[in-house]
Amino acid sequence: MRRSISSYFPRQGCFYIEYVEKYAHFVVKERRNFWKDGQMKNGRNAIFVALVTTIFITTNSFGVNLITNGDFESGLLGIVTDYTYIVPPGAVHNPQEYTVYTSPRLVHSSWADYGDHTTGTGNMMIVNAATAADQTVWEQTVTVTPGMDYIFTYWLSSSYHTNLAQLECTFNGSTVGTATTAPSTTGVWEEVSYNWNSGASTSATIRLVDLTRAYSGDDFAIDDICLIPEPATLLLLGLGGLFLKKRK
Repeated sequence: MRRSISSYFPRQGCFYIEYVEKYAHFVVKERRNFWKDGQMKNGRNAIFVALVTTIFITTNSFGVNLITNGDFESGLLGIVTDYTYIVPPGAVHNPQEYTVYTSPRLVHSSWADYGDHTTGTGNMMIVNAATAADQTVWEQTVTVTPGMDYIFTYWLSSSYHTNLAQLECTFNGSTVGTATTAPSTTGVWEEVSYNWNSGASTSATIRLVDLTRAYSGDDFAIDDICLIPEPATLLLLGLGGLFLKKRK
């Protein structure tokens, strides 16, 4: 039975192995278009070089999450917010309060009992939403490369089932995509993803704001926040060097 590439290279943090498989398989399939018979002693060498280059680029270039403490395992490190922090297991009963802990139920008896997205036993950011407008749930500023495409992702869940949160994402003050509604079923993690091009920017201030602003309900958690360069851009740049061998 043939093993997939992902069986040899497991996902680590924000490293999405499906991108490696997608582009590595593309190179293998199309290799005859880039190297004619006789240009390399063995066609398998072409496949090997392409795969190694692909994996090297992905693991070293976009395998590193630009977000600090996106999984909240380091507590409050890197969090900028307008919300009031409650030291767990203190009760998060009031609007515009949050904590970083292992289950919503442990800080509010009416909230669902479930684990974080990362491991099921680690930390998440647990939020009792604000009723005032334009209050930052989470924010962080990171250094970016001008003219680069990026993918921003995070995981969202509802800890209570009414007045679901709607989170808006902005980069450097400009809204990206549309606001995302938290899952209607409590304790279920759903991934939220946005594409963003840095343009002339050398830094990105990423901000999440809740638009629901309800006193009752509007309770949620976020986890595994991630910003990486768009994999296709990096892979095509790296593999382009291999394709030039055709002309030599």
